Amino acid sequence: MTENTISEITENDLHAYVDEQLSGVRREEVERYLQDNPEQAKLVQSWAEQNVALKDLYRPAQLDGDQELVRKVARGRTSTFKTVARIAAAILIFLAGGALGSYITLNVGVRENTPQYVQTLGEASRAGFAIYASEVRHPVEVNADQEEHLVTWLGKRLGTKFRAPKLQKEGFNLVGGRLVPFAGKPGALLMYENAAGERLTVLIGHQPSNAETGFRFVQEGDIRTFYWIDGKFGYALSGSIDRPLLQVLAREIYRQIDVT
Repeated sequence: MTENTISEITENDLHAYVDEQLSGVRREEVERYLQDNPEQAKLVQSWAEQNVALKDLYRPAQLDGDQELVRKVARGRTSTFKTVARIAAAILIFLAGGALGSYITLNVGVRENTPQYVQTLGEASRAGFAIYASEVRHPVEVNADQEEHLVTWLGKRLGTKFRAPKLQKEGFNLVGGRLVPFAGKPGALLMYENAAGERLTVLIGHQPSNAETGFRFVQEGDIRTFYWIDGKFGYALSGSIDRPLLQVLAREIYRQIDVT
């Protein structure tokens, strides 16, 4: 690989690699890049581990070759990046003390989705949080005391049945929501707040293809965002709270979310 080719490997390429959205040639280029850039390789593996830890897309299976994979990971002998998502899953099983007779698989995505759309989802979520979370008098268009009206209204604009996730167990109550533009179509922005006055926003927007991605994380300043694609919609959670709690909330939203 030439230096010129290496310089063309972007963060979008790395995310697409983790989500198994790259063609054979481009995938090989990224793998060679990762072999020459161990710090980036660690970052890619951390993304794969987040996918495993967050999305809970686990199912028991007897996977051919996975027993040997787990053994190699445990001995520190696995060096290839071609199976990074499976390696991350194996690491988590091993660290949790799982028996070698029981395995999980990770469904990290469909190749149809574009990295550009996914990046836009994260950026739009951060912007929505930055604009509306600091509002005192008009943070939302429809307040939580009209939740039934809110979800009916937003659902009609999204063209789907819709409900707001319940996050009271994690300490956050629904403030309300508003209609926002996203990728040329209507999007929904929900806002939550805890007893300390810390706020979160959840963005739901249409996506151009029926696809999936694993969870992704980005931080810009003190705004942290987890975002993902699931079917016909993209979702993003943004806030200034600590990353571990934001991660728990993202997983809970993914578990509850119900749009069809």
